[in-house]
Amino acid sequence: MSEDLSHFTLYLVGHAHIDLGYRWRWGETVHRIARDTFRGVLRMMEEVPELTFVQSQLALYEAMKQHYPDIYRQIRERVAEGRWIVADGWVEYDQTMPGGESMIRQHLIGSRYAREELGCEVTLAWAPDAFSGHVHTLPTILQGCGIERLLYGRGVPDDTPYFWWEGPDGSRVLAYSPSYGYSADLGPRALEIARMWEEMTGDHEMLFLYGRGDHGGGPREADIEALAAQRADPRAPRCVHTTPQAFFNEVLLKKTDLPVYRGELGGGFTGSLSSEGRAKQRNRQLEHLLLAAERFATFAMFLQRKPAYPRVYLGEAWRTVLHHQFHDELPGTSRAPVYRDIDADYDRVETMVRGILDDALAEVAARLDTRGEGVPVVVYNPLAWARSEQVRVTLRLSEEPRRLVVRDTAGEAMPTQTFSVRQEGAFWYASVLFMARDVPSLGYRLFRAWSEARWGGTTARALLVTEARDVIILQNGYLLVTIDRHTGHVVSVFDKLTDRETLSSRGYTLQAIAEVPGQSTAWIIALSDEVETLRQPESVEIVSDGPVQATVRVAYRYRDSYVEQEVTLTEGVPGLDLRLHVDWYERDCCLKAAFSTAVQGGRATFEAPLGAIERPADGAEVLAQRWIDVSNERYGASLLNDCRYGFDVQEGCMRMTIVRGIPDLDPEADVGEHDLHYVYYPHAGDWRAGDTVRRGWALNIPLIGRQGLRRAGVIAPWIAAGVNHAMPPSFGFLEVLPENVVLTAFKLEEEDWGPGSPVVVRFYETAGQETEAQVRFAAPLMMLEETNHLEEQIESDAFQWEEERATIRFRPHEIKTFRLRLAIPAFAIYRGLAHRDDMAPGAVPGFEGG
Repeated sequence: MSEDLSHFTLYLVGHAHIDLGYRWRWGETVHRIARDTFRGVLRMMEEVPELTFVQSQLALYEAMKQHYPDIYRQIRERVAEGRWIVADGWVEYDQTMPGGESMIRQHLIGSRYAREELGCEVTLAWAPDAFSGHVHTLPTILQGCGIERLLYGRGVPDDTPYFWWEGPDGSRVLAYSPSYGYSADLGPRALEIARMWEEMTGDHEMLFLYGRGDHGGGPREADIEALAAQRADPRAPRCVHTTPQAFFNEVLLKKTDLPVYRGELGGGFTGSLSSEGRAKQRNRQLEHLLLAAERFATFAMFLQRKPAYPRVYLGEAWRTVLHHQFHDELPGTSRAPVYRDIDADYDRVETMVRGILDDALAEVAARLDTRGEGVPVVVYNPLAWARSEQVRVTLRLSEEPRRLVVRDTAGEAMPTQTFSVRQEGAFWYASVLFMARDVPSLGYRLFRAWSEARWGGTTARALLVTEARDVIILQNGYLLVTIDRHTGHVVSVFDKLTDRETLSSRGYTLQAIAEVPGQSTAWIIALSDEVETLRQPESVEIVSDGPVQATVRVAYRYRDSYVEQEVTLTEGVPGLDLRLHVDWYERDCCLKAAFSTAVQGGRATFEAPLGAIERPADGAEVLAQRWIDVSNERYGASLLNDCRYGFDVQEGCMRMTIVRGIPDLDPEADVGEHDLHYVYYPHAGDWRAGDTVRRGWALNIPLIGRQGLRRAGVIAPWIAAGVNHAMPPSFGFLEVLPENVVLTAFKLEEEDWGPGSPVVVRFYETAGQETEAQVRFAAPLMMLEETNHLEEQIESDAFQWEEERATIRFRPHEIKTFRLRLAIPAFAIYRGLAHRDDMAPGAVPGFEGG
């Protein structure tokens, strides 16, 4: 070598980047890639006593334990020696699109597995190939999960590859990027990287990951031979085997001028926010279904004298969902067979989790007195605030219904609309939509469906539909919506409360945009200037004109594809509901929904996992989760969605990428049917004043309606002796105030204590404000303690509790986790139970949210 690099030190760590699913499937990963990689590394460790190796992804360790126990045993031995380093995460997950609760579960489940199965504590997060980027809330999430260090690969800010990365709440992790790859060779390339590193940073040392990656491999004989040659050359860099933790602690932390970085790390590959849209949609749906099932399974456990909680099955479901959040699967950058496997796994998990939820709701319903006239309907609320929203339920009736109306137990009528009635065998089935008012927080409310003839008269209509030659107008108490018959466009959404138009003259449209061939890939979205607005509908028709909802359906043909849009206004709801069905057969083209708002000088804000971030409104494709918003201080508009992640904002126009057609990895990616649900929601003030965060949660976790069986609500002999009371017709288990503190987890502790396991609750502050939150439970507390997100107790003076109420102080953007026990028997939480000797004196079991 010509240049003298003897002053430079390469700190060497062997590595094998293993993609769980990419151009190959999971079976090949387990039975070829991981098996052969780990065998080779273990053999090398015998030959080279100083060699160290790092491997993340606890899912791989579980697979080795199941299929190759001898390899697993040897790995455990090397872990115990400190030469095989375990990095955290159930998988190397995409660090933009999973929900914040899913990100926490990656570390909760991964760290727990490492501790219990491998005998090691994990303090290192590993994300060298998260090409979609890293959200700005990640330091907050990681620190709460016991993670102090992060090795990342993409989005190095301003040629600064290492820094204290500070989350929005002030939490910090020490972040480091190798910058020049995670699978380098020990040879001439290593010398070139050392020179580039020195030029970029001015440093004379770096952490160097070597070994074959992607399809596995790890350190091999050629690396050891190259290392020997370098050590024999007096002008070559000094090479030292180490561990990532030792490098962080002994090299980085000795620097006195480590910079602090605040904000997100953009990976640059924003096309991955919208590729393979169906897989992304099912991930989102299962994340929220799991949260709802956990909550009601926990609720139901407190109604049983011998409690049961489906811990094993919920754990299996979570591990499957987390597995497919791998950074090549969820972003849509794998081949078609991978997505067939994912779909099969999702089918299995969905069936299992829906069964868990149904069982839990049945446990609750069994304790309600539903006797009497009218068909009992129970509406369940999985969220921690009282809600008044529409619910759709199919009723089984013994005779043909005559204009059904749903009423609460006091006889007050709810706006009700019947969509279809059919006879099957001995029964009639009616699909009914109604406004379920004042459903308590994390609870339920009992309603009854009656034939309107029983009461006489009809409920007053607040929802109006007006037809003219050129337009159709829908209006409720909040909005007046105008749809152009000739184009199908929503040309006006007028806010009646503030007396202002919320859309510009361009209105709401669907846009087909050509992507640049050769530039657009599954990773990269490269849009051309060819924008074609869909404006020649096949049909524009009113398909629903009821007291609850009015809907206009607009159908378009676009080239070989079919697009059907339903524009719906609901009584008592201040948002415009949009459901889109797309049958898509285009290549090198994407479809966007575009809302040209009338907001002047608005700031663009995008929801991130357990937070939100303001970005320039420059038209760039960026990440968002359940909502985006454009607001000034006086007024704004939010776009809520149930399944998409790619958005752009420019000049007040909010656009959502609906579907793409990029064939580089999967030739038929996104071909076929897609169904989306999104809401245009104008509001006074900014997104905080508009309560956009909770509206985004509500869209993704709707109220649940179930027809109840007629019963007394007393289950003998399992109820307490001498107690013969049913639960009240309206009940809530837990409520959180104010609006800027949101519950994300309500479940049993991971540690399996059996029926006596404590409950774990988690909250986050949404508005960036110091907040004193009030949390009210359905029974007095016996114990409340703060933990980290791994459910380990921490010292804290940020909360206090008395009886059934807790007061918790939040820093801006803070995430907090608590463990609790209730002070009365689980089966006795609800109002009306007689006091027993083993009940806490003065217990106040239950409350109604509202």
